Amino acid sequence: MRKLFIGAFLLLTAASCKKAGEILQLNEKNSFTASLQVSTDSVTLSPANDNDSVLTFTWPAVTYGNPVAVTYTLELDVGKGTILCSGQ
Repeated sequence: MRKLFIGAFLLLTAASCKKAGEILQLNEKNSFTASLQVSTDSVTLSPANDNDSVLTFTWPAVTYGNPVAVTYTLELDVGKGTILCSGQ
């Protein structure tokens, strides 16, 4: 009886193993080397263009050879000496 239990346990254990999915490795040679393009060199913000898109940023898509999700983040900084106005 004990051998039957051990045999059934081993059979169920072996049958429950599934092959893992494909493991993707990052290809370090594929890096983001293109420059960021902007639609204009200067912007003047005013109430007249408050709801308009005043800048458009574009860059080429990067491909890694496999269908992976790519997320881009654009960070902006305010230069020194800039006066920040809140709600005006």
